[in-house]
Amino acid sequence: MKGFLLSLLAALALPTAVYAEVTDEIHNRCKDVSDYMGCVKANSKSGFKFFGNKKRKIDKNAKRKFTRDDGYNVVFDPKSVEAVKVRGNYGRYLKFNYRINYYRGSSYIPKTQITPDRVTTNTYGTINSYGSTGSFSGNSYSTITPGASFGGFTIPGGMRSRVIEVTADCQDYTADLKGDGQGWRKLKGSEKDTQVSSEMVLDLMNEFCPQMNNLVLNSEKFESNKKVDVTPDYGSEEYWSSDAWRKDWISAWSDRERRIYKNKCRNKGMAKSQNLEDTCKAAGFWD
Repeated sequence: MKGFLLSLLAALALPTAVYAEVTDEIHNRCKDVSDYMGCVKANSKSGFKFFGNKKRKIDKNAKRKFTRDDGYNVVFDPKSVEAVKVRGNYGRYLKFNYRINYYRGSSYIPKTQITPDRVTTNTYGTINSYGSTGSFSGNSYSTITPGASFGGFTIPGGMRSRVIEVTADCQDYTADLKGDGQGWRKLKGSEKDTQVSSEMVLDLMNEFCPQMNNLVLNSEKFESNKKVDVTPDYGSEEYWSSDAWRKDWISAWSDRERRIYKNKCRNKGMAKSQNLEDTCKAAGFWD
């Protein structure tokens, strides 16, 4: 009874936020422990989030959303990380991608003339020649055809999004962010890159490069399970000299064509004389 009162008083002394996480399971585990408060705190920080009487494990493979120092919102999926085979070998390079979401204000595209106007003059009347100079008597009309132009409109502001694909070298700690126009960056060392994106990529490399062995196993398993298309190219001589073309041809038969060839294959001697032996076998008419 005394132990129960002590645990009850200790529970009442807990802060409201901690008390809200005390489930029946945690209480039963800690009720006989002298340091009830320490026991509750220890069990509440064991990598689980508590909801009522249920506990839910934190999913480390779930997509991560965070804001970089430059204000860009980033969505990173750990499942995008994979080992990359370079020069026939795994174990050094990783590949992953992330998406950045950012706001861009409205911008005005000024009107620009991209082809010149064209002037066409039509003359109506009589041209008389007086001496060495010519004179004109009549009317002249000029037509201006506007050239092509571009611009003169506003792009509204709003959220923008783009995906960045990263190839990383876990030995030299360099990385190539596709599309940034900067090539390979040195992320670790005396001359390391200090850009915000580089710091984020370095953090991800520090997390996933030590997991290289497991990533290589996953890549090798995926590679071994890939379906290999052994059918020759339809346009190649190899295809037409193989049995693949005959199987494709037979599979495209109509019901009428199938009946015709089935009747031809009934008489084996006649079918052989017509060079239909392979066709009859491939169609399943001969055992």
